[in-house]
Amino acid sequence: MPDAYLTTKDLEETYKVSRATVKKWRDKGMPFYSIDGTIRFKEGEVEQWVKEQSKKDLAIF
Repeated sequence: MPDAYLTTKDLEETYKVSRATVKKWRDKGMPFYSIDGTIRFKEGEVEQWVKEQSKKDLAIF
């Protein structure tokens, strides 16, 4: 089954972070897609990225 696309708001709520934190994550390399002018994230890719970053850098949150 394909990954669901998440919004920035979805990530804020799921990970209990601010919009600015989601932007920092994008700047640090979290995969994202621009679909019809809006930013979207694939759920599985985000989970994997957060997991990898947590191993490298505990300061992602």
